[in-house]
Amino acid sequence: MEELNNSDDWVRQFNRYQNNRIFAEAVQLIWDDWNSSGNPFFELLPNVDSLIFALVTHRANRATEPINEPLQIAGPPQSIAWNDAPIYDTVSNAWNGLIDWSCAAWKHWHVALETHFKDTRKANAIWEVAWQHPDNSCAWGICPDTQYCRYDCDFVEYFATKDVDIGNTFSKSVCDLSNVVLNLVSAVDDISEGVKSSTNTLKKIAPVATIALIAWGGNQLYKGL
Repeated sequence: MEELNNSDDWVRQFNRYQNNRIFAEAVQLIWDDWNSSGNPFFELLPNVDSLIFALVTHRANRATEPINEPLQIAGPPQSIAWNDAPIYDTVSNAWNGLIDWSCAAWKHWHVALETHFKDTRKANAIWEVAWQHPDNSCAWGICPDTQYCRYDCDFVEYFATKDVDIGNTFSKSVCDLSNVVLNLVSAVDDISEGVKSSTNTLKKIAPVATIALIAWGGNQLYKGL
């Protein structure tokens, strides 16, 4: 059987089975494919009724242009807006044909947030709430692609300039953060100010936002700012 990566692929496979077969035979064939040990989507539709209902009512994914290239930070700017909601590397998003955000997309989103609010701390508060979402964490030994961002020195160094700690002990030993220059923007009477300060020794960076700011960021983000 060919690799079936999302709902569109499964619908096409089901339609192929229906050619020159009665409906019941096609249902049995697609269920046999679905009910296999290697199907990552099985838990989404764990019985034949839910599977067939999803397939016959499916609407094709109209997204035609990916927003990212896996695990890349360089390249042309991506179409990420400040009020976009992150797309996580989950089975559900894969089934629906959604392309999860790469390291580059997460960086561009922070840039868009900072540009919109003219305030790095406020951008950090919103960004970190989304970055720390459970869907962006390892579970049962399986990690999303974004876990590798901490080994991308450009990514780690960019967020270090924003006073956000992304790396771990290993990546910090590879990425030279000893001369990081903080590049923070603060909103003062609606006029943005660039605040830069040099540091020769990278301090241990704690979460930059206060509890109040993090709560504000999370609430605003999921209200659809």
